[in-house]
Amino acid sequence: MVGGEWTSAATYIGESAPPKKRALYASVVTATAGLAFLVGTFFAVALTAMMEDDALNSWGWRIPFIASVLMGVVALYIRRRLSDTAVFNTVSAKRIAGTIEKTSTGLRVKAFIMTFAFSGIFGVALYYFVTYMNNYLSGPVGMDRFDALLTTGIVMVIYVIFNPVVGVLTDRFGRKPMNHIGIIGLIVWSLPAFMLMATASPFLSIVALVPFAFFVACTAVTNNVLLVEVFPASIRSSGSAIGYNVAYAALAGPGPLIAAWLVASTGSLISPAYYVIIVGVFSLAILWPMLKETKGVDISHG
Repeated sequence: MVGGEWTSAATYIGESAPPKKRALYASVVTATAGLAFLVGTFFAVALTAMMEDDALNSWGWRIPFIASVLMGVVALYIRRRLSDTAVFNTVSAKRIAGTIEKTSTGLRVKAFIMTFAFSGIFGVALYYFVTYMNNYLSGPVGMDRFDALLTTGIVMVIYVIFNPVVGVLTDRFGRKPMNHIGIIGLIVWSLPAFMLMATASPFLSIVALVPFAFFVACTAVTNNVLLVEVFPASIRSSGSAIGYNVAYAALAGPGPLIAAWLVASTGSLISPAYYVIIVGVFSLAILWPMLKETKGVDISHG
């Protein structure tokens, strides 16, 4: 689900949720994904603490992959017992009857552009947070690897908790304000966060990453609920998947590599912040005028 089925999971959860709790339900996807990264991080902490480096590098790194087979079986069991959503059944009935609403090309293009923007900043921030930060702290910064894993693991616990909190706030105050809080927060806080992490202090790194985690959660939850609400029902799954995955391929996927390149080429430990800032400004420039509030929208239309 964390890979190619992210948008399908967001669509299924969103279409199954009560209208007034759609963002809270969307936060289930982001929180459980964070929980998966958390389990992986603490698995790495445990292996690092219990095994010698040579054993860990030669065969110990395979243990988490073997353990994940059980989760794959559980996921397959759950997947095979899911039923179609009421929205899907409504759209199917309209399609059979020939009464389904037409979706204009302009609406499709607008939805794609907005999805590219809010998924792009979410993906960059998430990959920095769950993939790059540990390598950054234990690599260029020079923090002990165990301390780096423990630091990111502690902050990941807080991130998981943030997600349902953001879901409640998003249902209360709307998608647009919470999304913009997340983006503006990442733009403003990224540079101070990297300055604090560059000290190699685990405590200051936690101080840096807790606000960062909140802003990531804001972009994460609003991303998932907006994937459902900006697309008409008839093209929701495919349309959101295209916008989301193009954004990940173009902006988010290269993020950790770009961050590592920035440090190597500039010699500055704070340079990875600039990529987050650039993507954040780009996304905000698109979403500020284009994104309308979608709270309470009829997601069965089209």
